Amino acid sequence: MKLPLTELEQAATQALLRLGYNRQEAATMQAVLLYAQVRGSSRGIAELFLSGSAKKASKTRLEIQKETPATAFIHAHSAHAMLAVSKASDIAIEKARQCGIAVIAVHHTSAASGALGYYPYKIASAGLVGIVMATTPPMVAPAGSYKRILGANPLAVAIPTAAEPLVLDMDTAVLAFPSVQSLVNAQKPLPEQAAYDKNGYPTTDPLSALQGAMRPFGGYKGSHLSVIIQLLAGPLAGSDGTADNVRGHLVLAINPEILGGTNALKAQTTTLLTRIKKTKKLPGTPEILLPGEIEEGKRQAVLTSGKVEIDKKLYKKLLDLR
Repeated sequence: MKLPLTELEQAATQALLRLGYNRQEAATMQAVLLYAQVRGSSRGIAELFLSGSAKKASKTRLEIQKETPATAFIHAHSAHAMLAVSKASDIAIEKARQCGIAVIAVHHTSAASGALGYYPYKIASAGLVGIVMATTPPMVAPAGSYKRILGANPLAVAIPTAAEPLVLDMDTAVLAFPSVQSLVNAQKPLPEQAAYDKNGYPTTDPLSALQGAMRPFGGYKGSHLSVIIQLLAGPLAGSDGTADNVRGHLVLAINPEILGGTNALKAQTTTLLTRIKKTKKLPGTPEILLPGEIEEGKRQAVLTSGKVEIDKKLYKKLLDLR
């Protein structure tokens, strides 16, 4: 169903308030959820029902355990990851403006951080280059195995341009948990060669995949990238993989002015993207797509119409959420 964007924004905020978040926290989480929803992502409003977003009894408390002018090491004390990583992004922006570069690590969060691209997008909207990576609970088999050891371990990068930031947001699994769960809900199959069942046989049944393991994208290349992300956003960021500390985040911000310069970066980004879009296409290729282009097109359509797509049952669950 199509719903006025402002109506969904208000409904999401009210649901978060009912869950016990204060107004500032609700506004932060709503921004993360709507960032995904208007881009057609499975990490939109549905994320509320996948990641245990109900507020813990204790208040949100982010403790900076170590800090230098360009870095911060943050214990989230089970704060929701959307709140913790959003705050880490704010700190990264401030430090990168002062020092030229910032590296912020966050550990001991609760629930998932939602669409990871939101955070580097936020950084790039401030004129900086943003890089964010995260670990997730194990659900992916390393290439050559069918046993789940790795997380979906997403990576997101955003680069400021003359228009909207260019955003790459990708999981290192063929599909991450929210996408698999959405197929379960829709009673649709997985793509071929996306998952194994618990006995190691290829499966297109999403329920069997949830009991087995997802494949990494690109075989060994995706598998090895996932290993690196798991180490950088895991132990380096203070996450030890235990049940209460399985999700780690590493947030980086770079001020282009300490390197090639903001104007040069924006100009050459525009030149490169234009060349890519105009280059000769292979037969049967209708269009050469850029990182995040499909999602940005959906966002622009929402902004033009003022209406956003949401499943009718999901919207009812949002209204009933307590």
